[in-house]
Amino acid sequence: MRVLVAAIALLAFGAGQVELPDPATGSVDGKVALLLWPQADDRLLDPAGCVVHVAGDWGRGAERRHACGEWFVPGPAGAYLTWLEQGDTISAGTSLVHYGAEPFRGRGAVSLHRMVPAGYVALANEARGGAATLRLFSGQREGSLQPFERRASLNELSAPLRMPEGPLIAALYDAADQPLALARPVRVEAGKRVIVAPRLPSPGGAVLFSLQRSHRSYPAAKLTLEQEGRRSEPDVMQESSARVVAIWYSVPGGEATLRFEGDGLPKSPAKVNVERGKVALLRERL
Repeated sequence: MRVLVAAIALLAFGAGQVELPDPATGSVDGKVALLLWPQADDRLLDPAGCVVHVAGDWGRGAERRHACGEWFVPGPAGAYLTWLEQGDTISAGTSLVHYGAEPFRGRGAVSLHRMVPAGYVALANEARGGAATLRLFSGQREGSLQPFERRASLNELSAPLRMPEGPLIAALYDAADQPLALARPVRVEAGKRVIVAPRLPSPGGAVLFSLQRSHRSYPAAKLTLEQEGRRSEPDVMQESSARVVAIWYSVPGGEATLRFEGDGLPKSPAKVNVERGKVALLRERL
């Protein structure tokens, strides 16, 4: 089993009053189990009231919840996105776990997750339309962590969602995982609620570029949208070691070319057809 998490440690906090469970107890139904624990800087936190969120299929699957500090198996072998929530705090970033569902061989997998202040994001009722999911992109950077990207089914969205404080982009997607409407950036403040209201592009259309890439350090990305001799930079761009999200909110209809400069970006320009009232999506994985 390969576990890609914020930190994996068992001995670094031995002097504190909070103690981690013995990894030798990390078995559930005869399989290697996971245990996630909150931390703040150099100390372990009490896990009371802390919840582990687990989303399968690389974060696209249904979300399940487990108690922090307790052993669990996320499901069958696969890739799971995990994060912790506790009070007005949340994991600094999401963690990708490649779970192999191997038989237990004496040790479970323990991971520590640094908690940061969180706010609450609610969707305006009038913004729902015919969308299926709400997607939230946090602009907070945390080194090698997955950027905090969260999705929620509108059928199950009954309360505001925690997100790290800082800049945030919101979008509504249809059942085919295509963007329908985009919200202008908002700022999430610790302990406070913010409302997002994604809207259909007007006038013209919009362009959303979404890139998933290998974790490492990259120079600042430069993206330019070219259309009939006009060149424009994104209205907003969020970039991390593993992700680039860029948006042009109002683009005239017609064919456009997206050009890239810098390492960690596609090598060739990409053509995009912009339609009035619609969001054109360019999705890449490197």
